Amino acid sequence: MSYIRRVFRHASVLMAFSPAVLLVIFAAGYFVFRSDARFNPLQYVSADPKNARVPATQGVYLATDKGFVGLYTRFNESQGQAPPTTAPTIPRSAIEAVLYYPLAADSRGTYQLKRTGDGKVFPLQRTDIEGTSASRFVPFGGFEPGEYELQLPTEGLFTGSDYFYFIVQ
Repeated sequence: MSYIRRVFRHASVLMAFSPAVLLVIFAAGYFVFRSDARFNPLQYVSADPKNARVPATQGVYLATDKGFVGLYTRFNESQGQAPPTTAPTIPRSAIEAVLYYPLAADSRGTYQLKRTGDGKVFPLQRTDIEGTSASRFVPFGGFEPGEYELQLPTEGLFTGSDYFYFIVQ
């Protein structure tokens, strides 16, 4: 009988603290999730030491007034109307161009920039960056506010397109 009393005595101590612990966990979770409704992964990449006009590693980037922001969220098919929550958000005044290291045998007509809200396709002006394999893409007329889908060609066993997303405010 004494063993059961000891178990219940310790259980009552745990029951007394469990609501307080749960309250702290729920309060912390509320403030963490409420603090920013949209995840904004602005991951700036350093410039190439030999050429400051391009990032140090190959990939897909947004050139901004503060550096290069990597577009790491890649999809093998279009995601439709809304970009994923991992799409970076860039102010309109900060964005300059999209930088991309194109494939060796790419077709100039396979690049497409589309605003997902209304489906408007923006013609791209492509400039090859001297001394690198990188290309700079700017829509004619500049970037307008909106959510964008960038379609780029892929190579290898599964040729097709990759889709990258970003938001201009």
